[in-house]
Amino acid sequence: MLARLTAELTKTDLLILDDWGPDRFTANQRRDLMEIVEDRYGAGSTLITSQLPVEAWHEVIGEPTLS
Repeated sequence: MLARLTAELTKTDLLILDDWGPDRFTANQRRDLMEIVEDRYGAGSTLITSQLPVEAWHEVIGEPTLS
């Protein structure tokens, strides 16, 4: 199921992640987000909206390497 959803998200011309980051990510959420972003690289646009300042994203993602 996740593989099919990831494939669909990769094909989308514009992926909008709205109200991103209200909670800290789990390890699985970090991995899933990175897979989606990596698969979309060069294939489509990704728009991220958040009420959090960009400086707080590192804390929400919770993994400095991925942030």
